[in-house]
Order: sequence, then structure tokens, then C-alpha cells
Amino acid sequence: MLCCIVASVFIIIAESVQSFRVAYGQWFFLLEWFFTAIFTVEYIARVW
Repeated sequence: MLCCIVASVFIIIAESVQSFRVAYGQWFFLLEWFFTAIFTVEYIARVW
């Protein structure tokens, strides 16, 4: 889970760079949703 958190933060930081956002914007969007899904599943598992 720690690796997912670090990767998510890295994606957010990389997306803030205009040239990266232009080149990889679609990938950033998909990865952000991927990590959001992982974090949501993990949260639901902890509550359950």
C-alpha cells in the first residue's frame, strides 16, 4: 500500500508539470482513477 501512496503522489506531482500533462495527460487521468479505486477497496476492506 505504501508503494501505491508514493506512486500516487508522484503522479500528482508529475501532472503539475505542463509538458508532462500535455504528453501523458490521459495516462495520468487513468492512473489517478486506478489508485483511487485501490484506496477505496482498501478502505472498504478495513471498515468491513
